[in-house]
Amino acid sequence: MLANRRTPILLLIAAFFIRLFYVFAYPVGDSIRSDIKNYVEIGEMITNGVWLENHFFQPIGFPMLLGGFQLVAVDWPFWFGIFQVVLSTLTLSICWLVTKRCFGTSLATKSLFVGTFHLPWIAYTGFALTETSFTFLLSILALFSLKIIRTPQGKNSVLWGITYAVAMWFKSTHALLLPLFLFFSFKSKMNSSGKLWLKSIAMPILLVFLVSMVAHGLLTLQTIGKFQMGPSAAGFNLVEGKCPTNTNIDADGKEWMSPLYFQLGHRASKKWDFRVTESREFFWEGLKCIGDNPFTLVTSIENVGFLFTGNFLWPVNQLGLKNFAQLYELVFAIFSIVGLSVFFLLCWRSVDKELISIWALPIISLFLCVYIFKSEIRFRLPFDVWIIPAALAAWNFIFAALRSNSPPLPAHESRS
Repeated sequence: MLANRRTPILLLIAAFFIRLFYVFAYPVGDSIRSDIKNYVEIGEMITNGVWLENHFFQPIGFPMLLGGFQLVAVDWPFWFGIFQVVLSTLTLSICWLVTKRCFGTSLATKSLFVGTFHLPWIAYTGFALTETSFTFLLSILALFSLKIIRTPQGKNSVLWGITYAVAMWFKSTHALLLPLFLFFSFKSKMNSSGKLWLKSIAMPILLVFLVSMVAHGLLTLQTIGKFQMGPSAAGFNLVEGKCPTNTNIDADGKEWMSPLYFQLGHRASKKWDFRVTESREFFWEGLKCIGDNPFTLVTSIENVGFLFTGNFLWPVNQLGLKNFAQLYELVFAIFSIVGLSVFFLLCWRSVDKELISIWALPIISLFLCVYIFKSEIRFRLPFDVWIIPAALAAWNFIFAALRSNSPPLPAHESRS
């Protein structure tokens, strides 16, 4: 059935209506609390011309998007839910296209099948959170990564840079992908010379990203009187990930605790002498914690595991379907951990630049990000754009190995 040409269309239609049904069963407006409430309140304030420094603690792009919906629609939660249904369906179509061009139609359709019924992607259409929008942007980034590798032209690099920069306005967990992608593209000599690489890949991407950072700085200068080229959460996130305190209270008395540490029962707390937006001070405190206990650089490896298991997906774990969601997470963890282990082994064996650049580097960038800072299953969801096809390719290889003494490497399959 999955080989049928009409199957992708039928799956996309099914995906749309499953998500549409979900946002009617679990409306966006019924879950405005905690982080979601904070995003909504920031959106309301900035549409009314009120800008505060803590608005730029997390990336400002998503609150601006919410503010736009609040500005143009009275019943904005309903229309935002519909928007996310469309966005999630478009994400699936882009993922199918990229997977088809890399691994062939059969694996692309299998990947689309998994994505259609992927519970976290369905559930997050019912929350006013960044994940659905960010996942869509990462799917576009995957497409332009493919275009750069196969046709390393300035136009494709500019589009890659724009997508990467826009995504940074929504979330920063992909931040390390830019240096990794540029480094590997240079080392693998996608172009015939370093000068050509600089002109057609590195310079366009870096210039676009620089423009984005300057634009962010000008926005903060205009609104809060401070030139800030990105969100200020990095220092605080380092403290959360490397210091022994799990509940952190800033100078204003605001309490912060990761859902991961709450679920693990870690309750150690500390009151800090600076505000949460003072990233530089928190960054140095994080480095002090590493200096006081260097072994934390070893124990932080567990953060990679927390992307898949050891905690439950927030805020889905607060819904009526939480038991089913937890069972799904367990099955998906086994599928993805085994699949990615084999996949990275195949990357090491093949040294295929397409396999590594498009699929391995984004996943590695996520692993490095959560190793340095903090982790939870929620951080992984947008990267399932890469994880699902990569794991499926590896499982295909495993089953082929059971049937044959010399199964083909995934990157060498049909790319029709």
